[in-house]
Amino acid sequence: QAVNGPVQGSAHQILACAIAQTLNKAEEYKVLGIPCMDVHDALYLKVNILDLSEVYTKARYLLEQDSLIYMKENFPDINWTVPIVTEAEAGMSLGCKIELSEGFDTGEFLIDWYFKRKKQLKELNLEFKEASEFLEVCNEKDKALVLA
Repeated sequence: QAVNGPVQGSAHQILACAIAQTLNKAEEYKVLGIPCMDVHDALYLKVNILDLSEVYTKARYLLEQDSLIYMKENFPDINWTVPIVTEAEAGMSLGCKIELSEGFDTGEFLIDWYFKRKKQLKELNLEFKEASEFLEVCNEKDKALVLA
């Protein structure tokens, strides 16, 4: 954790520069909307699914390049030399996301997401059933203890 702290902290500062660029270049980054959340070094956007391909391209440019442009313009004493590489995921919920890569197809993304979510729900229903059965057994044991 001692090593990761400065890395994540720096990443978050660069993320803040990226967010500032979305305000400075509002028209250019309009498709990204207003970021709805940032966590450590991750930026979460709520966007129209039909714009996902454009969002992917613009968000990568924003995070990998334009954030550093902002940093160089506003913090000239910082000489950033490490390249920034981003990863992208998308989904209709935070708990079910699909990794995106260059040239992805939105239709295939939707199908992949649907089947991943369907599998998650099936597993969740099974866990709920098992938990319910366990609680029934516990309740029966509690009743037996009271009657004894």
